[in-house]
Amino acid sequence: MKKVLLINDSRLQNEVMKDMLTSINYEVSVTDEYNAIAAVHNFCPDVIITNYVMKEINGDQLAAVIKIQYPNIKIVISSSNAIDINDFDRNKVSAVIRMPIGKDDLKMVLESISTESEKKYDDSDSYEVKKYCKQCDKFVDVTLSNKNFLCPFCGDKI
Repeated sequence: MKKVLLINDSRLQNEVMKDMLTSINYEVSVTDEYNAIAAVHNFCPDVIITNYVMKEINGDQLAAVIKIQYPNIKIVISSSNAIDINDFDRNKVSAVIRMPIGKDDLKMVLESISTESEKKYDDSDSYEVKKYCKQCDKFVDVTLSNKNFLCPFCGDKI
């Protein structure tokens, strides 16, 4: 069973997310930004889902600190505001999610980042990635060979 550490200063959001993750077969631990490093060390998670804006630190800053000591942990930034994965260092942040998120979308994001490191391609044009359409509030599969990323649901540029 894969382990997910939730780092968030919102107790309600932690409880909702913990219930969702448990229902899709993840072992979950919850902490705040003050105890995050100790929790990573003690719990040894495969994935960390951290809120983007917290009282003392932003999630991407926390990701940078964690990645120094634990480079193999996948880190997902969550926010109730629209954020773009391209605004973050992809060596530190594996994905972003917008809250609230449905259980199926959360499962899809976690599955895509867990298999990300297992995939080995010789041709960079064959890389398949998930892009997020803000208009539809959905994730869309695209390949890097696509020059214009258009949502197949609404036609907007992603």
